[in-house]
Amino acid sequence: MKGEAMQDMPCMNRRTFVKSTGALGALAAVGGAAATGANLFGATEPAHAESEEKITWGHCAINCPGRCSLKFHVKDDEVVWVDTCTSKDAGFDDPQPRACLRGRTYRRWMNHPDRINYPMKRVGKRGEGMKVAMHSLAVSRVHIATSNLGISQRMFEMSIARARDRVTFGKPIIKRQAIRVKLANMQMMIHALRCTIIDFCDDFDLDNNGEYVSEKAAICKLFSIDTVRLVSDEMLEIFGGDGYFEDSPYGPTELLYRDCRAMWLEEGAPTVQRITIAKGIEDHDGTLEYQTWIAGSKLD
Repeated sequence: MKGEAMQDMPCMNRRTFVKSTGALGALAAVGGAAATGANLFGATEPAHAESEEKITWGHCAINCPGRCSLKFHVKDDEVVWVDTCTSKDAGFDDPQPRACLRGRTYRRWMNHPDRINYPMKRVGKRGEGMKVAMHSLAVSRVHIATSNLGISQRMFEMSIARARDRVTFGKPIIKRQAIRVKLANMQMMIHALRCTIIDFCDDFDLDNNGEYVSEKAAICKLFSIDTVRLVSDEMLEIFGGDGYFEDSPYGPTELLYRDCRAMWLEEGAPTVQRITIAKGIEDHDGTLEYQTWIAGSKLD
């Protein structure tokens, strides 16, 4: 009986099976061959009534402002096919209907007759893009200098508090001459850096494209590196070994000492700042302009 049942089953070798399954997959992809009710072995299955296909609209979910339209074919509450509309062209009042991950929307808009040919605001003349970019970089260097100024001021304040509290041989170390020299050097550098930044800001407020903006910005950044280096080193000497611990009661001494090193390289290392300053020296013959006089000239 078992042999007769085996003889009644259709024969299929490996190659035929692979071909048949491939054909079935292709049919299913183009329209659902499973709904035909036929299987590979010649058996039939009861036909099921096809559910009605619904059309709904959405938009592309890629992180892109184009929001290209998408046409969803829904059957049995499942999306079976996603299509794009090709019935109309793109316009500024009617978004591009065809989805495209490569930005076809914007390629069509580039040549659209309603496109603004010139930007509403242009910084500099045509062809001066590199110059404008470098000018923006120069201003950003002053931001780093300002950060270094704030870090230096905080470390200076913690150093004063530590010097007042730390007592050796009967008196606070703030009374010791060696410590007073360190605090004086810290104050000198911080004050000079603050004045340098204020001078740049005054010039920038009057003319943000001024002749000396790039040179003065590089000076601010370079001097801020020297300032934060000296202040951080002097702070650690005043604190001693306690300055290496994270739980210092005076503040984040080890954090500031470590993090201020990263500010030396942001927006250009010291060597880059020196190159920019040297170029300014060559262009301006070693002079610098201030609000009331020009350095290198006689005072009237």
